[in-house]
Amino acid sequence: MSFTPLIAPEIKARYPDFHLISIVVRHAEIDVPDAQALNDTIAAAEQAALRDDAQRDAHLAAWAVAYEAFGTKANRTPCSAAALLKRVRKDGSLPRISPLVDAYNAVSVLYGVPIGGEDLDLYKGVPRLLIAKGAEPFDTIQQGEMVTEHPEPGEVIWCDDAGVTCRRWNWRQGRRTMVTVDTRAMWLVLEALGPMSAKQMTATGEHLMGLIQALCPGARIETARIDESTTSRVPLGHGPTFRKNTPLSPVQIWRSLLAPLAYTVDCERPRTALENERRTKSDHRWFSLSVVWRTLIAMPSSVGWSKLRKLGRVIAEKVKVDYIEIHGAVRTTGANPGRRAGVVRLSRPTEPRFSSRREYS
Repeated sequence: MSFTPLIAPEIKARYPDFHLISIVVRHAEIDVPDAQALNDTIAAAEQAALRDDAQRDAHLAAWAVAYEAFGTKANRTPCSAAALLKRVRKDGSLPRISPLVDAYNAVSVLYGVPIGGEDLDLYKGVPRLLIAKGAEPFDTIQQGEMVTEHPEPGEVIWCDDAGVTCRRWNWRQGRRTMVTVDTRAMWLVLEALGPMSAKQMTATGEHLMGLIQALCPGARIETARIDESTTSRVPLGHGPTFRKNTPLSPVQIWRSLLAPLAYTVDCERPRTALENERRTKSDHRWFSLSVVWRTLIAMPSSVGWSKLRKLGRVIAEKVKVDYIEIHGAVRTTGANPGRRAGVVRLSRPTEPRFSSRREYS
């Protein structure tokens, strides 16, 4: 099963130079004997921490600026790579946890790249990087006891379907999905901003994968790169394969088509079920979605009308209808409360178009 993280459009808009490498490790062994390659990397990281490195320091400075942008003081809650570097400089050595965890911590310090590790089997759904609303649950430990916190509104967070998995981008990991000695499937994420080039990120990822293979020869590794080239384009016809004669609700269609584009959209109807109305006349079908379409991390203005039209064309072709109408809800907040959004019609251009809905009444 694919495990590709989704990046909110707001993140791409605020941090357009953000990119990452996703590594999935299956059949992993956390508590394994050290390998010489790991010992060499740890020694190199500890030595590098004591030296100035213009590339590494520029990258960590970019992370500090990014943290300040969403209201966090980077000197108090730095990114994970900066925190590890500071600890190595203070203690004189890298903290040792377990060989596989030590591997990605050493690579993080050596290259100045924040790297997080999660237990893939404990994840609920696909990881998403987005702007917090402030109500998302985050499981952590305070004074030796499990507690549930909530991120600050506007904070950058990693989350899954069950809640926050990492606060302040890559500052603090939650307890629920943390890697333990029982972990057998891992998700590793290497995150970078502008000063770290794609070539340098590739070298970082290859170094880490080499260590994983040395420690766990039987592990199966899958990788993916997420950057502007993989999240900004929406090719026409992109979408899932629909099985013939398999009924799909409008919500399923929208979510399955939007998910690969890193857009999360909720379609809901107050007090009643989502309306899915289909009428037939003269072998032409009319399909209407009458919904309150409330977006979690995207609005049509940020998705872009061109992309929205392409998505509508894909859906119309898949469900074999002439056009799709989206009816918005009455606004309750904002500049014009009480105003109802206009009807959006997404047409299927290859089929005959009809000038009036009254033809089908």
